[in-house]
Amino acid sequence: MSIALVEDVLNTARVFLDDQNVQLWTDAILTPMFTRAHQELQVLLRQRAAPLMKTSAAVTLNPNVTLLPLQPNLVSPIQLWEAPLGVNTFTLMTEADPLPQVPQGPTLNWWQWDGIDINFIGANVYREIQVFYWRSLLIPTAPNSPIGIIDGEMWLAPRTAAIAAASVGQMDTAKIAGDEATETIEKVVLANRGRAVQMPGVSVRP
Repeated sequence: MSIALVEDVLNTARVFLDDQNVQLWTDAILTPMFTRAHQELQVLLRQRAAPLMKTSAAVTLNPNVTLLPLQPNLVSPIQLWEAPLGVNTFTLMTEADPLPQVPQGPTLNWWQWDGIDINFIGANVYREIQVFYWRSLLIPTAPNSPIGIIDGEMWLAPRTAAIAAASVGQMDTAKIAGDEATETIEKVVLANRGRAVQMPGVSVRP
């Protein structure tokens, strides 16, 4: 299945804005509105537990370390699993807030998310960790770049137009475009639900 390009979204947004000859709404002017719409769509997809917005990473944690190096695209963790170094048998860890006041041992057992960092009590040996988490997607800006979301143009184009129209006080146009975006969001969610096969350690809901 092909994924639309940024330029496809901008061209369709101009249809809503009645500017197909590009008299006002150039790519340069519309791109910041598209960026905002893309950010909003990512939030909506995470709220609806779209598999597209989930991923995982493997990390080796050194002995006595109590803070996990975070992936740059991590929004929030879902589950953590741990295993001894070099052993591919992982055990589900327990989220705890606050962390228990216990001494370090050979396993981590617990993790805490404080909104910024993933914290541990720490282990006195190396541990392998698998982190399953909600992610953010890179937002494309070049006209010939794929938008990265299947059927995302169905929502992104009218939402981009709605943001643009509202920015210049064209509230009737903003409402029409906004209503169109509202009507299409579930179609975009459905297109990005995958086959509903969950990775180990990944919940259906956040």
